Amino acid sequence: MKLRKLVLVLLTLTLILVLAGCKKGQKTTTTKGPDTTTTQPQQSTTTTGQQQTTTTRPTPSQPTVIRVAIWWQAGDDPTYRDPATGEYPDAMPIALREARLQALETVKEQLNVEIQFVQYQDVFQEVLQSVLANDPIAEIVGMWGGSQGTVIGQNVFQDITEFRHLFGDEAFWMLGSMDMFGKTMGFSFQPNAGFEYWPLVYNITMLQNCDELVAKYSDDDGNVIIPAQLWAEDRWDWATFKDYLSLIKACYTDKGRTNPDRGRLIHAYEEDYRFAINSLAASNGEYVVRKDGTLGIDSEGFIAAIEFVQDLYNSGIMWTETYDDGFTPGWLWNTYNFNRGEAVFTSAAGWLIGSAVDALKERGEELGIVPWPKGPQVKQNPELYNYHTVYTGGNSFAIPKGVPKDKVELAIKAWVMYMSETFKNLGHENTMKYIESENAATAAKYFSITHEVYGESLKKAYNDWVNAMDFDAREMMNIGSVDEVFAKIVAQKLDARTTIAANKAKYEQILNEMRQVLQGSEIVDNQPPVVKVKDGKELVFKVGTNLQSDVDFAEYLEAYDIGQDKGFSIADVEFDFNAIDNSKPNNNSKLKAKAVDNKGNEKTYEFTVIFYEESDEDAPIIELKSDVTTPIKFKLDYNLGVVNWTDYVNVYDKIVDADGNVLKDNEGKDLTFDLAGRLQANIESVDVTTPGQYTVVLTVIDYAGNETSFDLTIEIVLPEE
Repeated sequence: MKLRKLVLVLLTLTLILVLAGCKKGQKTTTTKGPDTTTTQPQQSTTTTGQQQTTTTRPTPSQPTVIRVAIWWQAGDDPTYRDPATGEYPDAMPIALREARLQALETVKEQLNVEIQFVQYQDVFQEVLQSVLANDPIAEIVGMWGGSQGTVIGQNVFQDITEFRHLFGDEAFWMLGSMDMFGKTMGFSFQPNAGFEYWPLVYNITMLQNCDELVAKYSDDDGNVIIPAQLWAEDRWDWATFKDYLSLIKACYTDKGRTNPDRGRLIHAYEEDYRFAINSLAASNGEYVVRKDGTLGIDSEGFIAAIEFVQDLYNSGIMWTETYDDGFTPGWLWNTYNFNRGEAVFTSAAGWLIGSAVDALKERGEELGIVPWPKGPQVKQNPELYNYHTVYTGGNSFAIPKGVPKDKVELAIKAWVMYMSETFKNLGHENTMKYIESENAATAAKYFSITHEVYGESLKKAYNDWVNAMDFDAREMMNIGSVDEVFAKIVAQKLDARTTIAANKAKYEQILNEMRQVLQGSEIVDNQPPVVKVKDGKELVFKVGTNLQSDVDFAEYLEAYDIGQDKGFSIADVEFDFNAIDNSKPNNNSKLKAKAVDNKGNEKTYEFTVIFYEESDEDAPIIELKSDVTTPIKFKLDYNLGVVNWTDYVNVYDKIVDADGNVLKDNEGKDLTFDLAGRLQANIESVDVTTPGQYTVVLTVIDYAGNETSFDLTIEIVLPEE
């Protein structure tokens, strides 16, 4: 009996020691070094009868990093700070930044994911290069509108069709713009709000001042009926559009009325006819690339749109200002001229709408908007022909090959949450409420939606325009060059039907090649080799140097293929010396370098070559720029290491011949070498933590070895409150 009691006591003591040991096991150890803390898993021990169970409770793991590669970090990364000041840049509104930062925290808390933004320099090269190396630059890659066709053609992105369900109701707007040949190759960057494409706009005040227009299009009170009102009454079609414009032409153009600023003739409708054709085809229910991936430019409805634009142009109702080739419209010229009051109608670049409103307001004028007029097909059979506003995809995202499926899923979940939480943090119940709010704010900001006569029609016109956007894959499929064909048809008065027929096969081939690429698994190298000057090197030589016999270009240039031609080198580059003049000092000799890889990708580079006179003894020049006053002020703790000192000084050397004479141009001005790239700055004497004036010593050495120094006075100041 005593023995049994003794055993029981020993068992009890053992159990106590075990429990005490378990408590001691719950510990944190800290290793001296760079802030490294290791937390041991926590254990608890439970005894039931004669059985003992030990449970390990997992500690929170480090968050999974999801990288998002973008082209403009300052504008899209809420965590980005100016490397010079350490402050947030002005590129992102404060409220949006705060909403995005809060959204990042939510993603981290709920998904244990840390979204990190990285900036690339060349999306065409870097994605391809990283995927070929099986080391994608990011889990999500952003592309600006117009870049997608080239990158998608490399077949470097994953089909994410199996993950479509992850977008849900909150992110439905992300899908559609990257759907190709039954595959989901990516998703949209931002919801359609604001001005994703070029809207049809007009000067309301100029309409009101047109007697010919008022005589036919006016209400009972004698007010001119603006296009937005005609749209609201379902009267805005091609025939009305032409009639309306012809009256404006009679009022302004035919009477020789000019803009007072530049004295240029006022046109009823100045337009980039390429945009007009695409937009009017859409308003007639047609697409360049249809939903099924087939070409639509030869359809009866599309041909009708081209011929309608030809009619407007040939009758002088539409006017287009072109480059010297006589058919290519000047980029954005129609918008700029409209802003100056030189046109009554145009399709304005979306990002220039704000400047248009400002320009008109300065003259006491108002901006109007209207959806593109309905085409005859849409009017006759709206169920068969879908009226829409052209949308070519805008900016978008895709997921590179090489990202494992579990991380693909996590990346999509994280980004969807990040976007939806951002909208909620901005005060919106959900994404749809955000879109509605943004559109309402846009209409109110740019148009007179409170006007008692036509305010409501302007609001409806904007909303109907933005809500009618439908995806046309022309840009994504790399056939945007069809615009050149459209331009020639109009400017050169070609027959639309026969010209389109003659070019159709070329664009069908592009579509078929893209289809084959996306249906296959092979990565496609569509990028030419790179040839560039090596870091720290310059193409600078003494007068008389024979580049063909005296120069080893492997010392100055590097050449490589970012794709699959790994053996490509400087030895494979073909040089052209025809534009080289080594007989005298000059800064305008050109070296051409042609590079072709084994895939047939080709590019010709051009480098400026400098020839200098070795006997030159004149010192180079550093001088303060005319608009700069000293001391130049920098805020406390400013990072002077990132300052571009050539923002404040000119750095150059006069070009002299062997006799020391300064060479002149045709106007008698001194010829100079630009030495900005050789400028050195000594900032060792500056204490950016202490306010006061300091001297930065700037130094430059010219090609002949002559040196100049310049003392630049700066001042470190306290930040303004």
